[in-house]
Formats: sequence, C-alpha cells, structure tokens
Amino acid sequence: MPITYTPAQRHAINSIISVFETGRVPNPAAYATCTILPDGAGISYGMHQSTDRAGSLDNIVKRYIELGGKHAVSLQAYLPYFASNKSATEPPKGPWSAETQAVVNLLKTAGADPIMHRAQEEVFDRDYFQPAVNHANQIGLTKALSLAVVYDTCIHSGP
Repeated sequence: MPITYTPAQRHAINSIISVFETGRVPNPAAYATCTILPDGAGISYGMHQSTDRAGSLDNIVKRYIELGGKHAVSLQAYLPYFASNKSATEPPKGPWSAETQAVVNLLKTAGADPIMHRAQEEVFDRDYFQPAVNHANQIGLTKALSLAVVYDTCIHSGP
C-alpha cells in the first residue's frame, strides 16, 4: 500500500524539517536564512538550507531565474560563482571575500521574494521529497511521520 499524507501532514513535515534546518517554521524569514557553516559545504540557504557544494543551492538559483524572480538578473551573473563552489573555501566566521558577501546579501534579499519561496519548494519537492516518497514506498512505510524521517535523510544524505 503506498504511503499517503494529507496537505496538513505535508505542511507538518516541511515545518519539522525547516525547524531542524533553520530553527524556524516555514515563513518568509526561513526562506531568506543564509550563512556559511563550518561543514565545508559553503553557503547554506533557505527553508531547508540548501548548500552550494551539494548543488542544491545552484538548482534553486537556476529555478528562480527560470521563474523570473525580482533578482533573477542579478543572480544570473553569479551562476559561475555557484558552479565553482567558491563559497566552500570561505572561512565560516569570516571575513568573507567581497564576492561571497555580495552573494549572501543578494540571496537574503531574494529570500523575501515569493518567487524564491516557490523555487525552493519546487526544487526540494522534485529533488528530495518525491524521492523520499519513493523510498518510503519501497520499504513499506505507511505513516507521514516516517516520511518526514526519510525526507530529512534524503536532504542530508541525498536521495
């Protein structure tokens, strides 16, 4: 029997993951959360903390550009920066290069744009949530809370 979940349960799953990742339930501030953590992954951004080195941040920025977000043109100029994973070489506590600081500031600003919210949600749905549903089905899980655990695992370890 395939795993099922209601829209309210899906919202709860996103809320759990957002709290784990940002300390916030999904709200506009969570979508703009941006820092560099000491794990070598570079910039960590958004509602579920996508990272530069893992490529999830690159995918979100590309999707935001495709959707025509308010800051798409400005972010487009930084696609080579994201592709190089330069932020992974920055010291977590700074000081950061002027380029990295500019990218972080731009991402924080773009995080207030509802189109950035949509881009983050779409990328996480496609790249992590749907694979988590598939994994849950493959191993016979049936509860939404189980799906939350698999989703969190997919985010941290890849689908």
